[in-house]
Amino acid sequence: MRMRVRLGLGAALTVVLGMLACAAEQEPAGDSAESKVLARVGDEVITEADLEASLNALPRHQQAQFGSALGRRRFLNQLVDQKLIVVGAADKGLDQDETLQRRITAFRESLLRQAYHNYMLAALPQPTEEDLRAYYEAHRDEFRVLARVNASWIQCATREDAEAARHRIVVQGEHFGTVAREVTIDDCSRRDNGLLGYFNPAGYIRCIGKREDFAAMAFELEADDVGPLFEWEDGWAFIKVHEKTTERPEPYSKARERIVSRLRPTVTDSMLQAELVSLRESIGVETFVDVTIDLEAKSAQELMRLATESNSPLDKIEYYRALLRKYPHHERADEAQFMIGFVHSEELKDYGAARVEYQKVIDNYPQSNVRDSALWMLQNMGRDETPPFEELLPPDSGTDSP
Repeated sequence: MRMRVRLGLGAALTVVLGMLACAAEQEPAGDSAESKVLARVGDEVITEADLEASLNALPRHQQAQFGSALGRRRFLNQLVDQKLIVVGAADKGLDQDETLQRRITAFRESLLRQAYHNYMLAALPQPTEEDLRAYYEAHRDEFRVLARVNASWIQCATREDAEAARHRIVVQGEHFGTVAREVTIDDCSRRDNGLLGYFNPAGYIRCIGKREDFAAMAFELEADDVGPLFEWEDGWAFIKVHEKTTERPEPYSKARERIVSRLRPTVTDSMLQAELVSLRESIGVETFVDVTIDLEAKSAQELMRLATESNSPLDKIEYYRALLRKYPHHERADEAQFMIGFVHSEELKDYGAARVEYQKVIDNYPQSNVRDSALWMLQNMGRDETPPFEELLPPDSGTDSP
């Protein structure tokens, strides 16, 4: 095993602390910021580009912690520590562990699948700025900034206590928060001087819950108003509004990202299947397991039972199709054909495929008892209505028959 030159943690951090100030002197004058080496851990390096990429990968609220020069130095120290662990693990041969190698391979394949998905997305027509603005104009009612208030409250056990607290604020001029902290019986808001925060007419209210009747009383007030007393649950209360805004249109600049997400193209299952067909032809695929051979050996009764007992919609379809292939004239072939459509529509919600399968019932089994059911499904599937027919396939019993 090749041993790397080791750098003690204390020495590494000492080097890092001076590196940001001296990096320009340590690198050739022609080096760009991207290739500038900020730290060296054994024979591994951390460049300016590495630091920027790691920072950008953090959630936005965490990035703010490392915005200053001191913050970036702290972050570089963290990268050094992480690199030390990685180098140490490799020196001990841990990177050769078979389980770890399988996980690395699986993770690499997952990243490549996502990269291919993104490649397919990039090839699709993207919404133009004109598309986005047209959608905004056509759906203005969906892009509204709700009215909201920022309010506090005081709740007391009796009306007399609430009147006294309100008198201290309105007449004597005491600070609302001071009085709230002294007298309110609401434990949730007491530590915050009675503050409920921002809420809209139909939204959740901190310490109160989703109560539109409470919100309505708050929205009757204007900013800086202290409202009248009202009975609330096991006591009496009053509200102060600190800030109030009215409902207004959401500007296009604020709504734009949500519109992009709505109009962004997606890779449909049909597109993916077409791409897979192309890949099979160009790359070549051989499979050495054929479960259909086992299915072909089963009786119609067995296939019906397997389909009925299966928890997988796709397996059910395979069992029904196997029955239709081997026993096309079986007395329950029409039921099998109907159930292929039923699984597509009710379990997979693939109404396009379901229509094709229901139509086969109508075309191929004109005298079948399930023909009317297939017609009803064609006219009503997707409407969340209960089909007016009984379960077609109760658990089978009896002797298998071909």
